[in-house]
Amino acid sequence: MEMQTIFSELLGNFSFALAEDKPDNLFAQLAVTLQPSDPNGQKVVPLRVTRLL
Repeated sequence: MEMQTIFSELLGNFSFALAEDKPDNLFAQLAVTLQPSDPNGQKVVPLRVTRLL
């Protein structure tokens, strides 16, 4: 229940979009959870977060 409240606050107050300079090829790397990685195996999170007023 707490996680739903946190997510609803985040989604209501912030805008999430892919970064403009994101790599062309993203892969899902198997870990405890799936993590995005570039073709070289480096972990990347191409996400741009902006606060909504």
